[in-house]
Amino acid sequence: MWELLTDPNLAYGLLLAALLFTALAVLTPGTGFLEIMAIGLWVFAALVLSTLPLRGWAIALLLVALVPLWLALRRPEKRRWMALTIGLFLVSALAMVRPEEGWLAVHPLWAALGGALFASILWWGSAKVFEALHRPPLMHLDHLIGQVGVTRTPVYREGSVYVAGEIWSARSESPIPAGRRVRVLRREGLVLWVAPETEHPNTEEAAP
Repeated sequence: MWELLTDPNLAYGLLLAALLFTALAVLTPGTGFLEIMAIGLWVFAALVLSTLPLRGWAIALLLVALVPLWLALRRPEKRRWMALTIGLFLVSALAMVRPEEGWLAVHPLWAALGGALFASILWWGSAKVFEALHRPPLMHLDHLIGQVGVTRTPVYREGSVYVAGEIWSARSESPIPAGRRVRVLRREGLVLWVAPETEHPNTEEAAP
């Protein structure tokens, strides 16, 4: 067990995983899961790293990498900042543990495979996050107001309706049975307030 905790290869893998989840948590804040995973991995990585001789400049380089990460968030169209972040993270993780001899304490094959996996996931993941953040909405939600749909469940304090090709959470001022045509009066966030469509009391299924 002690040999495992003093293995530079394990330290390298944990450090890359901690950096990956930390970067993804910064890119998509508020998810909860990513933040918890990042904290847990940092605790485990710190435990393993505390048993190994470390290079001070590699730790400093890790902190320096936060600068291009911040710039990547501010200027997502400038992909060079994310590329620089990934490069600094990799160099820091590779050089973090000082070997007894030579420059690299991590096995070269594991260094290459782990680094390639880390770089590809972070590069692809950050691109998808930035794309989603800057993608124009396909439909403004206020366009739902006034549209007619069909209740899929009984609606009152809660329920669901089928409107504009999608299922939405819904509420109403009075109980509405399932299968009734309703008109959207307003929305509160992603919840639609609906009322019975009195002009069409006999309903037809609005979707398969």
